[in-house]
Amino acid sequence: GDLYDSFEPATANSVIPVTGSSNSYSETIIIDPGDDVLLKEVLITDGAIDIEIASSCSFDVETEFTISSATMGGVPLTYSLTVPAGETVVDVIPLSGYTIDLTSDAGSPYNRLPVSYTIRPYEWTEFSLDDILTISASFAEPEFDYIKGYFGRRLEITEPDSINTGLEDLFSRITGSLYL
Repeated sequence: GDLYDSFEPATANSVIPVTGSSNSYSETIIIDPGDDVLLKEVLITDGAIDIEIASSCSFDVETEFTISSATMGGVPLTYSLTVPAGETVVDVIPLSGYTIDLTSDAGSPYNRLPVSYTIRPYEWTEFSLDDILTISASFAEPEFDYIKGYFGRRLEITEPDSINTGLEDLFSRITGSLYL
């Protein structure tokens, strides 16, 4: 079957206060490719992170995303967009051609895509507690060139003598264990 039969789009949501200075924040997108599947590295041929940012600020805000574990030619992915005052922006961070290392979380070195962002307010005049950005980042099923990881144990049971491999004579001369 398809590796992604149970793949759920992964989403991370953040509510960030916007102060008068540049601030950096981090969020981790946790990918759930199904039971017992531990993805370590993926080369994306077609895929993206969908971004939605809602601003309650009375000024424009630049948001720069950095995904240091997504690299192309050794260069980490960065992507900037400006959110106009009081508006919601929907955009896409393209991942095509990027190799993504999903092992950067030492506690769970698999299925983790850390995203950090830097918030820079423009023409900031007066800070209010109402000045916030609500950021939603989601990573839907990508198309990939290859995946490295652990894909769970696949156990198949067959009745004795139901498969004739023609190798019984070879097996009778092998000492120790042989697993197919």
